[in-house]
Amino acid sequence: MVMEILNDHRMLLAQMRTVMLHADNAKDKGTADLLGAYIRKMEKDSWMLNAWSKRNEETLATSLIEEA
Repeated sequence: MVMEILNDHRMLLAQMRTVMLHADNAKDKGTADLLGAYIRKMEKDSWMLNAWSKRNEETLATSLIEEA
């Protein structure tokens, strides 16, 4: 489930960056600032989810080895 969310984040971030380029070209600073804040938040959330999933994969792998 977390990997699905991360994949969705990647698609949304790509689209937001495209919109941000258009906003910059149109000199629409309000939209660019708003998108910049959303992008920073989503990148942070993605980083945290990715770190969490890696930690849990390692924990699961270790617990499976200990049980064997």
